[in-house]
Parts: sequence; C-alpha cells; structure tokens
Amino acid sequence: MTDVTMTWDGDDGEVVNPPVEELVRRIRALDGQRLTIVTLQSETGYFAVGGSAFDGLVVYADLGDGDFWSVLSPVTSSTRTVTVVAGGQPGDYEERLVTTAEVAVSAATQFLASGTLSGDAEWIKS
Repeated sequence: MTDVTMTWDGDDGEVVNPPVEELVRRIRALDGQRLTIVTLQSETGYFAVGGSAFDGLVVYADLGDGDFWSVLSPVTSSTRTVTVVAGGQPGDYEERLVTTAEVAVSAATQFLASGTLSGDAEWIKS
C-alpha cells in the first residue's frame, strides 16, 4: 500500500505511515470535545473516525471510487438520531451509525494496513 497520512484535531500535526499503536492511542483519546476526529488519507482512499471513544464514534470511508461507507453499530439498529461532534462540528447521526471504540480501532487498523474495509465490521453504503 502507498503512504498513509494520519491527522487529527489535536496538536500533534500529521504523521506519515503511523505505527498502529499511535493510531489506536489517538482513537482512544477522542473525547468529543477538544479531540473529535482522526483521519487516514492514502492515494486511493480516505478513512475517518469521529466523536467520543467513551460515548460513541462514527466511522466512515471512501475507497477512492466516490462511494462512502459507514460502519454499523454492533449494539443497536435504531434510526433515532443522536448528536456526535466529529471534526469539531456537531452533527446528527442515526444511532445505528454510532459504534464502539473497539470496532473503530479494528476498522482503522485494517485500513492502515491494507486500504480496505474491515471484515470485522458491518458496513453500509451511505
């Protein structure tokens, strides 16, 4: 896979080809207030995790074909909307699109390693 650049809205700037441990640390540090998004960018795709590692995260990806994919929650299929702050901006998301830190970490590490969507998560085209 080509180089992957990781950024977040903290003060650490961007990291090219981050170690998995750093990616995991940054996702788990998301607090939904000051730290609200981690992104991965490669020549062929884009991946983002936003929100709060404690309260819930939204995970989405574009593999370069213009289709956007979102991870579905493993704990609810509710379409009731909840507010999640991602990228510093509050947005309304269906509860079924707000997932756990464990699912987000698994999906992010898969994207970092291969630029693909994790088979451990259920994805929906959005």
